[in-house]
Amino acid sequence: MSDKNKTLVSASELSRHSGITKQTISRKIKNKILLPVKYTDSGRPLFELDSSLKILKEQQPFDDDKSNQQLLLNKGGRPKKTPDDLQNFQNENENDAVVRFNKARAAKAEYQAELARLEVEERYKTVVSAELVRHQGSELGSVLISALTNLPDRLSDELATLADSRDIHKLLTTEINLMILDIRKKLGALDSESE
Repeated sequence: MSDKNKTLVSASELSRHSGITKQTISRKIKNKILLPVKYTDSGRPLFELDSSLKILKEQQPFDDDKSNQQLLLNKGGRPKKTPDDLQNFQNENENDAVVRFNKARAAKAEYQAELARLEVEERYKTVVSAELVRHQGSELGSVLISALTNLPDRLSDELATLADSRDIHKLLTTEINLMILDIRKKLGALDSESE
């Protein structure tokens, strides 16, 4: 066979013809298993197709569907999808969807159970809403501020007439106790309004 009848190919073309990855071809060139027969003007190595394919076939110890051959036949470096692969993929996606659906259902059921528990506790007054606590706290603050700001106006004249500290203490204690009773009465009215 003359040189004119020999088909010369680049490493990329050899990769496509042989079904072996470019990386594997590059390793075989580096390890001097494949030797170029010629170089292009730009310095790219060229290989004789038939003899290179024969060398590569002798070097390849297995013929697996998922081997480099199969990977390259798909041009993207990924194995071709078979109908079984697609069916398995669909089954996995369906299983994933079922798992996600069941998790969502369980989370919803847990939320609804927690909501029902809170409603029962609120009904039996073992738990109160934050809004009710804020409202009552605001009312308590208003009642306390009003009682405390009125205290000097009510007591200043009477305190001015007292010289004995025991009498002053007794007057203040009496007024504070009256204030506490008044606050309790007002808060009791608030509690009955909220029920």
